[in-house]
Amino acid sequence: MTTIAYADGVIAYDSRMCRGNLIGDDDHDKRTTLKDHHFFLAGSVEDIQRFVHEVVDEKFTLVFDCCGLMVTPDGTLYAVGSNDNEHWRMVWDPAKPAAYGSGQDFAYSAMDFGKTAKQAVKYAMTRDSNTGGKVRTFKLTK
Repeated sequence: MTTIAYADGVIAYDSRMCRGNLIGDDDHDKRTTLKDHHFFLAGSVEDIQRFVHEVVDEKFTLVFDCCGLMVTPDGTLYAVGSNDNEHWRMVWDPAKPAAYGSGQDFAYSAMDFGKTAKQAVKYAMTRDSNTGGKVRTFKLTK
């Protein structure tokens, strides 16, 4: 899976790609961009790719198992996801932290203790075997 954390205008995310118990790649950029929308999602690669197209085109026809954050071209931050026959896309308050993926509990705990989003992902790497590689960041411009 992955760990995605947001705090104070910064989205941080790891670069580990797993296939079951196998680490497939520790240098994968998990940011997906389509039509100037930036997505940071946890879930299967196939679901993420199809979900991104449905969100941008606002045509929800399938259900996927993924969730995370989206930044629109105007800089608005959204929580987005799909599971159990529902889709969601809601504006996220940029003053509130957020975390997604298999390491989300560790990331939230780290941010509760004052760590930055990047530090939270680094902490999740020490506890979650599906989180690893590099920590990349994306700064909101709004």
